[in-house]
Amino acid sequence: MEGKRMPRRYRLDGDGKTGRTWGGKLPEEFGTKERLLFLADNDLAMYGRLTLDTLNAVQEAGFRYERGNLLSLQELEQQGRKNKGKYPEVYRLSLGEAKSRGELDRFYNSLSLDSSCRLAMDSAVYFGFREGALKSGCMEHILEAYGFDRVEWILAHTIRENRDDPQISQGNKEWADTFHVPRNDTIGGSMWLDCVMGESMAAVEQAADMVREEHNRHRSRQKESQARRKPSIRKQLAAGIPAAQPSGPEKKVAEHEER
Repeated sequence: MEGKRMPRRYRLDGDGKTGRTWGGKLPEEFGTKERLLFLADNDLAMYGRLTLDTLNAVQEAGFRYERGNLLSLQELEQQGRKNKGKYPEVYRLSLGEAKSRGELDRFYNSLSLDSSCRLAMDSAVYFGFREGALKSGCMEHILEAYGFDRVEWILAHTIRENRDDPQISQGNKEWADTFHVPRNDTIGGSMWLDCVMGESMAAVEQAADMVREEHNRHRSRQKESQARRKPSIRKQLAAGIPAAQPSGPEKKVAEHEER
């Protein structure tokens, strides 16, 4: 109809034909990032996750998909070297508690990371679970990106939400129960469902085992590293170095070493 404007999601192309737009552009005008984001949006709409083809295309182009954005792998690597071992906090209180404390920014920032972490975990488990077994090491890049605290938080949410599933072991149910997971929040209680994985509980069970074992190895490496950096009192005395006088619990350890 003359004088009637077309909806903004449509536009005339170079030949005068009406074409559907995405982000204000026609498909033929897409750059690399726009094409990848378009594929990602389609995957999420159709499957609830990014397909392996899209994930590979994103990685080959030098990006990582996170919360609707493409992040440069090179920039992430540089940032990772600066902040190695440092991860954003996992906010463990409910929305109601965050509101009463004036900590809504912390709550929503953490919840957003929880959601993207859960999405990444779902994809890793979906593509890594074959013939009843989860591929070894398939959670490593998730742990590097989000840290043990957040990954375990998501696993605990998932296990507690599906605790009646017989595929979840008693050991993992008891482990999940050690986490404080807000559930009966009268304000926005359903938000926590976005932290629950949607994959097979058999796969989640193996993912929990894998992450817990890796975390135990990580703790052991930390203890060994600390032990190497801290010489014993006996070695200091043998080298003729006056040892600092310990107190409290350290004094008991020192007396035991002396004997």
